[in-house]
Amino acid sequence: MNISSILLSTKELSALTNSLTIAGWVAIITTLIALPLAIAITTWNVKASNFIRNILMIPLFIPPYVHALTWINAIYLLIKFDVAQYNLLTAMRSVPGSIIILSISYFPLAFMLISRTAEKIPTQLIHAARMTHSTLSIITHIILPLIKGSIITAALLVFVLAFNTFDVPAYFETNVFLTEIFTQFSSKFNTLKALQLSAVPFVISAGLWTMALLIPKETPFYTTSQLREGTKPEAPQVITRSIKIIIVLFAIIGIGIPLFSILFGSILFNPVMPQDIHKLQPVIIDTTFITILSSFVTVIMGIGTYLIFYRNKIGRITLLSLLAVPAMTYAILFITGFNRASLQWIYGSPLVLLAAYGLRFLPIISEIIYGHVQFLNQQFLQASLLVRPIDYISIRKIILPLMMPALVIGWGIAWWLAASELPITLLIQPPGFQTITSRLYIFLHYGSKELMNTLTLLLLVLCFIPIIIVQSLVLSKQSNVKKRN
Repeated sequence: MNISSILLSTKELSALTNSLTIAGWVAIITTLIALPLAIAITTWNVKASNFIRNILMIPLFIPPYVHALTWINAIYLLIKFDVAQYNLLTAMRSVPGSIIILSISYFPLAFMLISRTAEKIPTQLIHAARMTHSTLSIITHIILPLIKGSIITAALLVFVLAFNTFDVPAYFETNVFLTEIFTQFSSKFNTLKALQLSAVPFVISAGLWTMALLIPKETPFYTTSQLREGTKPEAPQVITRSIKIIIVLFAIIGIGIPLFSILFGSILFNPVMPQDIHKLQPVIIDTTFITILSSFVTVIMGIGTYLIFYRNKIGRITLLSLLAVPAMTYAILFITGFNRASLQWIYGSPLVLLAAYGLRFLPIISEIIYGHVQFLNQQFLQASLLVRPIDYISIRKIILPLMMPALVIGWGIAWWLAASELPITLLIQPPGFQTITSRLYIFLHYGSKELMNTLTLLLLVLCFIPIIIVQSLVLSKQSNVKKRN
């Protein structure tokens, strides 16, 4: 008898198979598309490369749940005008539909990880190789061996994120393993069974996280360090055309469809009205409040965590292992631990969300800081700390200025994570407190859809605020550098 059949029911095994299938295909698709695109943009001189990077990153800041919602709405619009039939809607609400949406959502992450590593390959090495080797030979014998760590890291990271995604399959009514955990806890009130089932994604994710840490040999997942210097060779015509085609297609499916769905849906069916925004004012205030507060708190926690123990290998592995815990399991553990009379001042207030968000996002922010510091001039950093040991003044005048690029990016990511978070919020939001994502979920599954476009538009605006702020700071810094020069 198969031991898995003893631990899991037939339905749970089917859900686990669906989760593994979705995560596996998402990892394969995103990596196979991101790899050649990252190599092309970082190896050759491609016109408007910064613009291309920005276009490719935009879908990452649109929550996967919103991607799914806007795609379904877009199909409804096509059906309304007899351009498509209902079987397209049925086909989308399936395992392949979840694979498509999650691939769009997580492709920018794979591209970012691979391209940031490829950017560090010395330009002189590429120039020297071009004298005696073909383009294909340079890619296979030089570039790929140098970036294989980031390729594996990107694939494993996307796999873990897709495996632990709850909202998209739930909206598509696809039974995945996290849905079984949610059902055991919220419908059957079997907390013990829910925690037992949580061990399965934890073991899978923890094993893959360990591989991601060991295979790249301590390479950070992301770095904010400066890109390599040097003149890149001009891109062949075939590469330029291929990049243009990919960018246009990705802009359509990753940006165009969400905008088309929201704008045309608002104009034709559910227009965004001022009274709707006024009606949703408490939800907007709650979401903005918890997003701003948790983003700053998480960054502060990340600084302290890095200085105390994250710089050590054991500390880094220990903290990153927390990412293997599904978000839903965090919520269940917080309910189990804080739902008691003596702790109602935490559990019955936004403090419980603040604590859960901070613990959930802390490993990501700490890794961003770690990746940035790894590429700083270590001799300069150590010499500065010899003059003054770590205390309040050295942190304020030495460490924080050196970490500032990572802190700004970390703050933006923490903001986006908090604004778009659903599983934790859905289970532990206190009475009278509700975020946009949880209201979206409730409206979709249990209530009216009249305010869907308004909520979706508000969520997109909130998610794009950190992008605008970070880009403004970067442009301001570049302008100041040019003035000094």
